[in-house]
Amino acid sequence: MNARKYFCLLLAFSIYIPVAMAQQEDKPQYVDGVKIDRFGSNINSSEIAYVENKPNGIFIHTRLGVRRQYWGYLRKKSDAYRKIAPNVLDDSNIQYIVNNVPLNSGYERILAGITNRNFIGLQVIDERMLNRAFNIYGKQYGVLIRTKR
Repeated sequence: MNARKYFCLLLAFSIYIPVAMAQQEDKPQYVDGVKIDRFGSNINSSEIAYVENKPNGIFIHTRLGVRRQYWGYLRKKSDAYRKIAPNVLDDSNIQYIVNNVPLNSGYERILAGITNRNFIGLQVIDERMLNRAFNIYGKQYGVLIRTKR
């Protein structure tokens, strides 16, 4: 099995297993902080960023909910970010880089974990600098985020 198929399979199980386990437990369930009556009602697994099984409930974080969280946070921290990401759905032209590591699929959870406790700074770079410094093509901007490790 090639690496890409293995990764996709691993990602599918990493979403399916917590969801399946949550269905068997008798805990309250929340989607983006809103309590739901029936687990998984109208939630497509591709919409799930991650699931947390905590003592006080099962918390499902959707990609859109997580995007709203980090988008709002980063907009408060940088005028330059606000200009290149005018709305929550419009960051497809941005490559996020945290502590000099370019983020690929599944980056939402990493960005959602950035808070005032670990945030150091943010810098927006243009396409030319993104190409030179990181050998990344196909994106207009790079958002370099520094955090405490």
